[in-house]
Amino acid sequence: MGFIKGILKFFGSLAIFLALGLLFVSVFGSNLVDSFPDYKTDIDNEILNLVYTDLEEQTGLTREQIQRQCENDNSDFCMSFSDENLKENSPFTKLQGDLERVRYYFNAARNIGAFLLAVGLALYLLGLGVISGLKHALFSGAVASVFNYLFYKFALMGIVNSMIKDALPDGLGGILGIMKIWINSSVSETISFIMIVGVISIASMIIFLVIKKK
Repeated sequence: MGFIKGILKFFGSLAIFLALGLLFVSVFGSNLVDSFPDYKTDIDNEILNLVYTDLEEQTGLTREQIQRQCENDNSDFCMSFSDENLKENSPFTKLQGDLERVRYYFNAARNIGAFLLAVGLALYLLGLGVISGLKHALFSGAVASVFNYLFYKFALMGIVNSMIKDALPDGLGGILGIMKIWINSSVSETISFIMIVGVISIASMIIFLVIKKK
């Protein structure tokens, strides 16, 4: 009987750990997708500024002079750096489309996480009973929250910043800065959610410990 309880407790803990990991990934990914259009506007403007800076150096004309010259000019030269053309052909327009497509996977992670959370709780209740099972489930939730907090707070940003820096050529510091702000905001919102889950888990666990002593 003790062996069966141990198995149920182990798999219950594993299920809750995986469940919260998937739920936190879902929150992080959804934040990334939902907030990107706002930051893309800033990125498009930064790209436009870089293009005009390059044109000013090549032609010796100011940005205003170039815009006046191209007001009624449909030549390939003028059309190549029009606002519409730059935004349409921007790699960040493709990135926005890719993000919308992966939203499905973040939603799937949320659904699987919710299912695993229910499975983990059920395994704990079957193996340890109601009070003890809930106490251990909440403890597992608190441990998972702490682990994920440390990962998102200290590890993730270093990994992401390194990937962005390697992906973007030199001279695109403005775009790099905007992308860091975009990802940082999503990480911050995810960390806030993790902290809420962790605090609720710890507070509830203390309550159950008090009830059990009584």
